Amino acid sequence: MSTSHEESHSSPIRVLSIDDNPVFRAAIRRFFDRQPGFVLLDTLADGEAVAVLSVEVPPQVVLLDLHIGSHLSLDLIQVLQQKWSACKVIVLTFDDRPGYREAALRAGAAGFVSKLSVATELIPAMITALQTSPSGGNRDDHAGEQR
Repeated sequence: MSTSHEESHSSPIRVLSIDDNPVFRAAIRRFFDRQPGFVLLDTLADGEAVAVLSVEVPPQVVLLDLHIGSHLSLDLIQVLQQKWSACKVIVLTFDDRPGYREAALRAGAAGFVSKLSVATELIPAMITALQTSPSGGNRDDHAGEQR
């Protein structure tokens, strides 16, 4: 209601989610079912599924869980950006420690959002990310630093 996209086109923003938690994958599907102007292309359980994923039109935003399995997923950021050069990666996590936030942004993430704040902070973080460095190149240090 109070969130405005300021979109100059009528195409929905294409989103892909990568998260190993099936409960969160279901929750994020429900979340995007209620978000006009966005389409959730798919929810994947791990980064390996990205290699075989075939989409006609690539995602504009990839939501990436910080912890997939027993390791950090920050190495996937570069893989995702190589596959889809213009996509913006937003890291989602319950583990919102400042060190992880900084590491994610340094690894190339356009934003970092606590899963506890998805309802209020995810859409604004995505809009900010999409408005920052439209060429997919340089990233500002402050890009996506949503709390």
